[in-house]
Amino acid sequence: MKRKNQVSDKTNRQALEIAQNYLVNATVLERSAIDYSQFGAWKKNMYLSLELLSYIQPIKNILLQLKNCAKTAEIIVDVVIDRTSQNCIDPCLSLNKQLLDRLAQEVSDSDNCVVINYQTVDSKESYGIQVADMFAGAYRKELSYHRNEPLVSLIPFPIKEKSWIQSLSRILTF
Repeated sequence: MKRKNQVSDKTNRQALEIAQNYLVNATVLERSAIDYSQFGAWKKNMYLSLELLSYIQPIKNILLQLKNCAKTAEIIVDVVIDRTSQNCIDPCLSLNKQLLDRLAQEVSDSDNCVVINYQTVDSKESYGIQVADMFAGAYRKELSYHRNEPLVSLIPFPIKEKSWIQSLSRILTF
C-alpha cells in the first residue's frame, strides 16, 4: 500500500512564498475532474488529449510574449508537463507532440522560428513541477475553504482565474 504524503496548509504556503521569487507568471485554468476509468481505451486517449489542450493556451501566450522580445531567429522552448500516466507511459505522447508542433508552426513567422521540445516528468524529479503541484493543490483547497471561510488565503500572491471551457473555445481555433 502506498503512503500518501499530506502537506499542511502552513507548510504549503511557506513553500509557495519561497517559490514565488522563481515564478514569473501563473495562470489557473479550472476544469472539472473526470474519472476516466469508466471509459474505453480510445475515450481515455481522447480525454488525455483534451487535458493537454488546457496547457496549449498558456503555452501559446508565453510563446507570443517570447517572440515579441526575442533577439534571435530561433526560439527553443522546453515544455515540461507533470506525468499523470501510469508506469511512465504517456498514451498520447505522439498526439501531444503533434499538437505542440502545430502550435509552434502557428506562432513561427519569417523572423522567428519556434521549436518546442516536449516531455513529461514525475514531480519527484523536478522542482518546477513540484511547485506547480503545490500551487494547484493550494488553489483547490482554497476554493473548498472559501465556501465556509472566504477570508482564508493559502496562495501568497495574486492569481488570475479562467474557466477551462472559455479557454477551450479559443484553443480549438488554432
